Formats: sequence, C-alpha cells, structure tokens
Amino acid sequence: MSYFISVKFKNNAVPYCFETEFDNLKVGDEVICDTVRGLELGVVSKGSLPLSQYKRNLELKPISRIATEEDKKQYQLNKKKEEEYALIFKKEQEKLNLGMKLLFCEVTLDQSKVIFSFASENRVDFRELLKVLITKIKAKLELRQIPPRDRAQQIGGLGPCGRPTCCTLFLREFEGITTNMIKNQMLIGNTAKLSGLCDKLLCCLKYENDNYTEAKKEYPPLKTIITIDGINYTVTGYNLFAKLVKLKNPVEGEKFVELAEVKKILKKQNKNEK
Repeated sequence: MSYFISVKFKNNAVPYCFETEFDNLKVGDEVICDTVRGLELGVVSKGSLPLSQYKRNLELKPISRIATEEDKKQYQLNKKKEEEYALIFKKEQEKLNLGMKLLFCEVTLDQSKVIFSFASENRVDFRELLKVLITKIKAKLELRQIPPRDRAQQIGGLGPCGRPTCCTLFLREFEGITTNMIKNQMLIGNTAKLSGLCDKLLCCLKYENDNYTEAKKEYPPLKTIITIDGINYTVTGYNLFAKLVKLKNPVEGEKFVELAEVKKILKKQNKNEK
C-alpha cells in the first residue's frame, strides 16, 4: 500500500508532498527526498496518510529512504560548504557591482548542484558572475532571483489577521493584486496597512473582490446627484454591510441614508424628470 507525507526543507516554510511505501513515518523524522533539484534531506511535517486521501493533481515524487547517520553527516558537511560558497558569491558579485543580496546558498545532498537564491531591486544579468563562479565551484550551479512574494512564502509568518500567511498554507501561484481592488472594496488608501510581509498588496484582497463588484450593482453609481428636501447631494460612497449610501453636500456635509430609501427617492426623481 502506498502513502504520502508532507515534508519541509531548509529555508522554506512551505511543506511539499511525497509518495512513500513507509507507513510509520511521523512528524520530525528526517527523510531523503527525490526532488526536482536532486536528493535533499527534509523533515516530515505531517505523518503517513493513505495515498487515496491525496486530493491534488500534482504528481508526487518519491521518498528515497529514511535518512541514515551517513546522510546526516553529509548534510552537516554540506552546510560548511554552503558557507564557503556564499562568501565566494558575495565577494565576486561585489566586484562586478551587481547589487545582489544573497538570501541563501544550498548544496544538494550528493553535492551535484549548488543553488544561489538572491534578491535584487532590478532584474540582474548575472552571466559574468556565473562564468567566474564556475571556475571556483566544481558543481552544477543555479542562480535564482527570488521575487518578494516568493521570498515571503519561503520564510512564512503571520498575516495581519493573526493566522499563518496564505502563501505558506495553501497558495502556490500568485495572481495580480491591483490598487483597483482597494478602490472597489472602498478600503482606506493606505497601502502600507494593506501590504503583507512581502511589502506587496495582500493576496486576500482578491478573495472578496468579486463579491463587492456584484453587491455594488444594487447601488447608484458614485457622483450620482440625489435631491432630498430640495438639497442636492452627491453619492460619494457605500456601506455594503449596513446597506447605506454615503451622501455629501458642500454646505450640509455628509450623511448616510438607507439604500432602500435612496432607491425610492431616485425612482421618484427620475419619474419627475420625464
């Protein structure tokens, strides 16, 4: 019978699922996984479950084995290599003045590949750096520029709601979040309060955006002129939850009127205009 487990790797808060024949793996066990980058040592974050309970469409790669003492020793040796290679990377990129901030260096368990993950304000042409690194590091090299959202996903943390960030729990692809969504949901235009750990707009702004768009169809458009007791007001906003319309007059100031009442006034107003 086949099973699947969740595994976390160094420098990444996101767990990944793997297939295994072991039915006794528990949280905290160290295992060797066959990943797209090669063999890596990971830690079980969720124990063995029957493969029939796996609901995703992604193909599962296998667990190669439970980590041996030799694997763990090799892992510790690789950590020293990572420190050595990181210093080389930082020194050489500074010489070339590329403005790259090294986030972390990783060496696969079999030392066949070295991965440098870095951040930068701009897109970086690192071809010259790669030529230099190849002469100093005898392994296959991979340089990865990590976007802010992906970096936040790898680190993990708590969102303003107090729960772990969505990108850590379940989001695997990031969709475009725009300032139009802020306007559509009539949120305060302080982007700092609406930004996540990545300093980008919160992914959750998208969750209810379509509901706001649909709900607002029931309301008069912004800047609509409505006359109450002979005084002209302009529609400047809504409270969708309380079903109120925000009206403003330069002299009278602002007030909220129930949506049902506004509809009656506008219906009568339109009839009189005809």
